[in-house]
Amino acid sequence: MKRAYLGCLLLVCGCARQVGPALPPLTEVGSARSGSATVRAAGHQFRALYVMKKDRPGIAIESAPLDLIDAVAVLDADGSLYVADVLHDKVPSAYRQGKLDPQDILLASQHGEFVGAERYFAPQRDPLLTIDSGYVVDVRVGALSRRLVFRPLYDADTYTPYRGGGNPGRDGPGGRQGLSGATGAQGDDGDDGSEGLTGQDGRDGGEGEDGADGGNGAVGRPGLRGAPGDPGPDLHVRVRPIYSKFYPSESLVFIQVQSDFRHIGSRQVYASVTHRYIIHPDQPFTLTSVGGPGGAGGAGGRGGSGGAGGDGGDGGDGGDGGNGVANPGGTGASGGNGGDGGDGGDGGDGGNGSKGGIGGIGGNGGDGGSIVVQLSGDGSFQRSVRRSLTLSSVPGAAGAAGARGAAGLAGAGGDAGEGGDGGDAGRGGRGQRYGQAGLDGKDGKDGEAGGRGRMGRPGRRGKAGRDGRPGAVVWR
Repeated sequence: MKRAYLGCLLLVCGCARQVGPALPPLTEVGSARSGSATVRAAGHQFRALYVMKKDRPGIAIESAPLDLIDAVAVLDADGSLYVADVLHDKVPSAYRQGKLDPQDILLASQHGEFVGAERYFAPQRDPLLTIDSGYVVDVRVGALSRRLVFRPLYDADTYTPYRGGGNPGRDGPGGRQGLSGATGAQGDDGDDGSEGLTGQDGRDGGEGEDGADGGNGAVGRPGLRGAPGDPGPDLHVRVRPIYSKFYPSESLVFIQVQSDFRHIGSRQVYASVTHRYIIHPDQPFTLTSVGGPGGAGGAGGRGGSGGAGGDGGDGGDGGDGGNGVANPGGTGASGGNGGDGGDGGDGGDGGNGSKGGIGGIGGNGGDGGSIVVQLSGDGSFQRSVRRSLTLSSVPGAAGAAGARGAAGLAGAGGDAGEGGDGGDAGRGGRGQRYGQAGLDGKDGKDGEAGGRGRMGRPGRRGKAGRDGRPGAVVWR
């Protein structure tokens, strides 16, 4: 009966003439005034502050800097509303016309910092700081402030799996190049022949001496051994249940990893680093200690080059023949023959190049560090942790073998000595009948060039080092 009555009433009202309430006149909307600036907080008495945050599920400690706020609005005492909707970007030139100036919006947090001109939020990296409070961000405009709270995220895939590594060993220095062989000495020039007396033959020139052979190059030095890698850090791991009001129905997993770093052969800890993680139960996570790789062996030195052979000496020039004596009453005397030039000396042979050096042995890889886990909690919690937490001690890789040294270059042969020039013939003597002129001496022969030395052989490649060994993994 009541429903029928209500339906008739609505039908009657719908057929009656509708009279709306009195409304204020419409606000005139025209073009914005040119040159009007953003509104500054100074000189305004704001009575309300509104903050609209980004729709985010929460914040993880290893997140890249984030934008957190969509817009901030303030209500003036006379009812005017001013909005700033560009907080995490460069303010465009058109951001004017009565907007709230972003410079008057102050952002602060004890759980991170706002970085750069865009004021992205960079969270702190310790999850214990926010487990009860969440990430708290304070927004202030003038005398008004609002507080935002973002939930911490504990998904294991938001963390980078922990991997601590020892320092790599240094590479071994390369071997020095073998010394080059000495250059052979140049042969001496032959002596010139002396000029003949009147009417006598000139003397022959002396022969040039042969150049000396070049010396052999020295063997290249072996490359030095690469240094061993440092061991991976020893990991001291504590795992226990932990609770947060943001996840009231779960026993979360708290993991603290203390990494102690040592140099090889030393028991002294030179660096200790602590990382903390909170993850949901049964989510897989990995902790790894890796030994440092060994340094590569040094390359063998190049073999020494063979020395160049010495140049042969030039042959001496032959002496000129003597002129015939004059005989006015008869036949003049004959001129003497010129002396023969001396032969040039042979060039010396080039020295042999030497063998390249042996490559150095690679350094040994560092051992993986030991991992000791102290596990607390009830039996169900401990079984869950053992299923989901992977512990890995990885040996460092062996250093690569040093490259073999290059072969020494062959020495060049010495140049041949040039033969001496033959002496000029003597002129015939004057008389009623001139005497006969002598004959020119013969030019000496050039010596032979020296032969090129032999190329050396390359050295042997070094040996690789050995891989490190994994460390012990202990659950307690």
